Amino acid sequence: MKKIFLIILSLILISCSGNYKVKNYKNEIPKWYVENSESRFKFFGKSQSDSESLEIALRKAEVLAVGDALFKIKSNVNAVKESYLLDKQGKKDSSSTNEIIVNYEEKIVQAIKGYEISEYKTSKKKIYKTKNGYKVFLLIEFNKKELFSSLDQV
Repeated sequence: MKKIFLIILSLILISCSGNYKVKNYKNEIPKWYVENSESRFKFFGKSQSDSESLEIALRKAEVLAVGDALFKIKSNVNAVKESYLLDKQGKKDSSSTNEIIVNYEEKIVQAIKGYEISEYKTSKKKIYKTKNGYKVFLLIEFNKKELFSSLDQV
């Protein structure tokens, strides 16, 4: 009876474990990689990397995707600043919002320019096997609330 129980338990555990299937690269790009992802609540970064090692390809893709998200944040400083101030305006009355705008606008811009992403989530990932190694396509998402929390400290 114990042997049957152990066999059944082993089969259940084996069937529950998932494996990622790596396809051979056939000169195709994921549709989500070509399209720009936009959200009111998140920033997105995407990247593609190649390496002989899967681990290095994944790490390179992550670093490049974070860099892409930071580039979008820092190159759109005024839009991010306006989004932050609108978020603050929704939480406070208009007189305190005007005070924030007057007193902290330049500090907000400088904080955005110096911001570094610390937490992000991998939204989509596609891994291909090439004849020389691996090709990874990656999309990360970063919550705007993380950035706004950081700006609240200014």
